Amino acid sequence: MGSGCIDFFNQPLEQIREGMVPQIFAKFQFGLVVGLPATAGPTRRRATLRYPTRDETRREAFTSAPWGALIPSPTTRPVTVMKLINSFGPNPRLVRMFMAEKGIELPTEELDLLAGENRKPPYTDKNPGGQMPALQLDDGTVIAETAAICEYLEETQPSPALIGSNARERAVGRMWQRRVELNITENIYNGFRYAEGLGLFKDRMYCIPEAAAGLKAKGKNQLAWLDGLMSGRDFVGGNRIGLADITLYCCLDFAKGVGQPIPAELKNINAWFQRMDQRPSAQQSLSPGWEQVGMRG
Repeated sequence: MGSGCIDFFNQPLEQIREGMVPQIFAKFQFGLVVGLPATAGPTRRRATLRYPTRDETRREAFTSAPWGALIPSPTTRPVTVMKLINSFGPNPRLVRMFMAEKGIELPTEELDLLAGENRKPPYTDKNPGGQMPALQLDDGTVIAETAAICEYLEETQPSPALIGSNARERAVGRMWQRRVELNITENIYNGFRYAEGLGLFKDRMYCIPEAAAGLKAKGKNQLAWLDGLMSGRDFVGGNRIGLADITLYCCLDFAKGVGQPIPAELKNINAWFQRMDQRPSAQQSLSPGWEQVGMRG
């Protein structure tokens, strides 16, 4: 045994403990827990593309050794799994398409939106707004707005960046997301809810049938405004796909099947729509039963 090793064990017990604990903590921080690969550590989880499934387990952090130090524990406990509370619809599709573009996979809990399962407990106990989808985190927190869900996923899986990789890109991405939602998609969606979709929505939310025609006209007018800005651009915010593109695409793909097609004269928007429609994520994100429903969501 080397002299360094002898010197180590000749130290008082308290000094040995003080020397070992920081090393154990440092190893755990980088995921080197006994029996687990490096990617299982808490600081490395953000780098993975696939979140744990319901049947997977993770290990307790530490237990006490006989000499009083903390060591990694072999005890296992069930994971509280992050999941997407999912359904048919253009807004759930938006999140699914965002996830597909980023290569993120999550367990899902399916609700029957057409039957109104999202408008009553136990779902409204988690999300009082009742809208779909929602992201339930592994600590039980529920995030229920599409933009907020996508922001959270981008924070945990930054690449590829669909909102932005720096402050300027994020600000520009959020600006276009806000413009698209306020000026175009909300008008188109409410135009549908108050007209063709009135039978489905009249008992679920406050509807204004007399406003339907005006909302559709407003959405169409603002889509024409965006068409004028799209000359020379591949995507809404510039030359890379972003959340605003996914938001607008899912809305327009839904709307064309419920009486609000893209006007043929909007050449730039139609060319952009075709580019978006050819992306693998566009088909991957469609609900399996959309053809039976008769709407693309």
